[in-house]
Amino acid sequence: MGCTSSLPPIMVARERKGDAPLFVAADDVLLSVLEPFNASGSAAAAVNISNLMRGKQRTRLGAMNILASLSMAATRDEFVVALDAAYDAFLARQFQQADFVLLCLHLYVQGVILFPRNFVRGGETLFNPIYRNQSTPVTVATSADLAALQERVRRHARAKAENNVDLVARWAIRAVVTVGPYAPDLTIDESIARVYAEFAPTDDRKYWAFREAIYALNRGAGSDGFTGNINEILRPRVAAEHALVAEGSTAPGRRSTSRADPTFAWAVLKDRAVEPWRKLATDWIASIRARKRLTANIVAANHLLDFLISHPYVARDPIDFMKSDYSLAGDLLIYIADKKNETIAKTHAFFEFALDTLCTVSDEGVRYRVRGFVNPIPQEAIPTSRSYYGGQTHRLAMPVAWVTILQEIITRDNFRWPKETFASTDWLRVPDPTTGKPANVWNPVRAFLVLLKLYLPLRTHQIRMLDSGEGDREVLDAVSRTWVKNGCGVAASKEDQGVLRRIWDPERTTWFTGVYVNTNKTQDRVGDVDRGYVIPWENEQVIRLVLELREWQLRYNPLSTPTPFQQLPDARDASSDVVANTPARYYLFRDATSDLRAAPVTHGRIRLFWNDLCAELEMELQRRGIRNQDGSKIQIIDSWREEPSGRVPATSIFDLHSLRVTGLTAFAKAGVPIEILSKLVAGHASILMTLYYARLDIGHVSEVLSNARVKADDQAQAEMATFIKALSVNELSLRTAFNSMQGLETAKRTQPAIWQWMDHGICPNGRTRCHEGGYAVVDQRDRKYYGPVRGGTGNCALCRFFVTGHQFLPGLVAKLNETSFEAAERSKTWRSRTQAEQRLRAIRIAAEDAGESSRPEQDAELVRAASAAEDAMGELDVCAETMHAYHNLVEQAVAIARREVTAGEEASPAGPALIVNAPEGAGIGINYVEVPEFELVDEICRTARFYHSINWSTANLRRKEIFNRMLMRNGLEPVYVGLSDEVSKASLDAASDLLRRRMSRDKLGQLMSGEARLKELGLLDETVSLIERQIGRPVQRAVMIEAPNAALALGHTAVAEV
Repeated sequence: MGCTSSLPPIMVARERKGDAPLFVAADDVLLSVLEPFNASGSAAAAVNISNLMRGKQRTRLGAMNILASLSMAATRDEFVVALDAAYDAFLARQFQQADFVLLCLHLYVQGVILFPRNFVRGGETLFNPIYRNQSTPVTVATSADLAALQERVRRHARAKAENNVDLVARWAIRAVVTVGPYAPDLTIDESIARVYAEFAPTDDRKYWAFREAIYALNRGAGSDGFTGNINEILRPRVAAEHALVAEGSTAPGRRSTSRADPTFAWAVLKDRAVEPWRKLATDWIASIRARKRLTANIVAANHLLDFLISHPYVARDPIDFMKSDYSLAGDLLIYIADKKNETIAKTHAFFEFALDTLCTVSDEGVRYRVRGFVNPIPQEAIPTSRSYYGGQTHRLAMPVAWVTILQEIITRDNFRWPKETFASTDWLRVPDPTTGKPANVWNPVRAFLVLLKLYLPLRTHQIRMLDSGEGDREVLDAVSRTWVKNGCGVAASKEDQGVLRRIWDPERTTWFTGVYVNTNKTQDRVGDVDRGYVIPWENEQVIRLVLELREWQLRYNPLSTPTPFQQLPDARDASSDVVANTPARYYLFRDATSDLRAAPVTHGRIRLFWNDLCAELEMELQRRGIRNQDGSKIQIIDSWREEPSGRVPATSIFDLHSLRVTGLTAFAKAGVPIEILSKLVAGHASILMTLYYARLDIGHVSEVLSNARVKADDQAQAEMATFIKALSVNELSLRTAFNSMQGLETAKRTQPAIWQWMDHGICPNGRTRCHEGGYAVVDQRDRKYYGPVRGGTGNCALCRFFVTGHQFLPGLVAKLNETSFEAAERSKTWRSRTQAEQRLRAIRIAAEDAGESSRPEQDAELVRAASAAEDAMGELDVCAETMHAYHNLVEQAVAIARREVTAGEEASPAGPALIVNAPEGAGIGINYVEVPEFELVDEICRTARFYHSINWSTANLRRKEIFNRMLMRNGLEPVYVGLSDEVSKASLDAASDLLRRRMSRDKLGQLMSGEARLKELGLLDETVSLIERQIGRPVQRAVMIEAPNAALALGHTAVAEV
């Protein structure tokens, strides 16, 4: 029996002119001999195998003689005879199995033969049945060329193949040995791929390994491979995985055994009788709206179907199962009792859908549930959400100083670290758009994405979804930094979606460039699908990064049209309305090294980059001499994984999703205008929010308030409880201001008697759940735990349960102003500590430059100073974020007030005139103004007369200090120094009232700053008289003496009573 085919190999013309043609095996079972016959290659292969066999303890003489005759073959016929002899010895087990396969591999490398097609498929070949596994015994010792090829595949395999890289490497050998002649830099272009489609493996696992091997080969050779979807080329004739099992089933014809399949086709493969349940579950999934991930819902339905399959005696008709007298329904509750909380809740939601779908009747257009049917998973069976406690693991937040080091690692020396570390995965070979010649180009997508996450407090998903702006009407020019008409030459987007957004600044009367985030999980209102939000911050680092990456994409990964969301892998987990309503985008972080070049870089590739970056941070800290307090090495990577190329980091103690950016995160959050926040943080101004009514000269909240007005507000707030209980959650979302829908849902479930009524809103939990009112610290599909409210107990503005409305508007504004003063105080502390840290750091740098060795006590002092500055920055950040939250709540309340007065005017010409107790016909609005410090603290103290939740003590101390200085400048004794807080507050309130009535705000500011005197304003005697009535004794007056420097001073000897 011969081992070679008489059919000549198939020649495949190459796509690019000038490339040498390639040949593909023509026979499914036998070897193909390449033409012209390569006698020297045959001899070299025989000699190589002879040398390998001589190194073994037992060498068969017959095999050596066959190899000798093979090395002397001068023609094709002589070669075929010699190779057939070797094959006969192989079948007779006189030629070791692995040695014969190695001989064939060496003949392939030398350009003599090609392996049969079935060697790729894993089907019947000449090696059966003697060598059934048909593995490729390739090592550096047995075949250095093919071993190098396998190593190339391992280095360049995609992230999705990281756990099966050895399988992919083995299948790379199976793929290449059918194409020749062999070349070290062999790539598989589209012409070869179309031939491969004829004999690609049909088994899922084999096909996957075959496909990934081709990707790795192409990238390893510096090529981006062929264009288009590889699956469309390599697998056009592969049949569907499963045929229909149940006749009449509405499940799709191309069935999947995956439990992630939203049609649940796997279930009828196990039990045809569950088809009614499968269809109902499919309809439920299809009905869900505004969800980016349906994984939890699919998991719940899978558990339900598992229950039905494992309990064949349970009703197969969902209607029978939901009958109130069906005795076996309780078994389901027992079955899922040990599942995750979310699974139980989703199962309850499924049966609510089933009741509304199958157990309702229509009466005059309104559907009602039929009596006698119940939800087998009652509401009370759903465990309440649990707060986070220390027993649960979660990732640590990285110190801000280390975040700065990460930025340095990525960017220094023109991004040297990411370029070298990911040389095998982040480089591609593409034609240069200018010269047309192939060029090796670094793909910066992963590095830039992580860098942007270090600049802005955005979720990874938000960054992945950002739009480059290639389809916008106007774009920011990268050179001139001016907004110009779009000249990218691509199809226009339906609406502007670019991450860079042109924003008008009314205060400076100029345009500036902010950031537009097109996905926003927390801010979108009910019924919306990710409308996004604008960050009004002109951050030069962010702008430069976006422009550089946009220009790179246009040059090396261009698109002609935006990419529909339906084409992204993310769409598989999203609800149908999210898929339908999410617009097509030019994704800024599209990955040119992926098979879907228009899609954003995957989470897996980002995670690999992050783990390597954390490993480099660990080494960088060691190089800088930064250690634990006990001198031990700081360990950031907590587990490693063994790969053929060596150890690689697997997990880190820091999570990419819990990064803290350098600086204030509040700068990148929507709310208080950025220019206002900047002045506040920099200490340049005191900021006061004013509440104004159109056609009225009223600004400060304290001027709006009176006892009667507060009582009227109390009545309106009490009436709010009635409509909260009466309206649905969706209706409430349009008539209340809130941070999270969970607040409205809690208010609906609880009784008003346990609510905590405050000056600025309602706590539906009676202030008993502050410990779990914050962000989700564990946010996974199967569990969710919430941390405490940021800023501590009582910081309602950042609580997910807090509910308020226009009835509380003055109180909200008062709380914002209180927070503004606190932020100004925190800012002073932060700047002071930062300056101290910078001084110590400068001393250390100077010592290093001078060649001095580091001193432990100096390093310890610097660490303490950096920690103190970071603590101060964190406290300031909480204040700024609280201001944002109050601002957003105030804006919601104002919008509600405007809507309700408009609705009232449409209902009645007169209309309800009372909006936050404003006079008839008055509109309402808010504004920020820069004011002297005295005006801010005085406003806080005066407002506290009506709103007892205002913490006025610190503001009053500052007001007392300013007032005493004013008295001294006017020749009066500082009478408020020794007064208690309560007495001084009441006295200063009265004095402030007098001064406000007698002079304008500008004059009052001049008086407190020393630019004006009481005597000049004609208020000296009246002010002294008021103070004397307050303290019950005469006020001492001092003799005014002009100091040499023209400043006013008190005489030390000439003090006389008047």
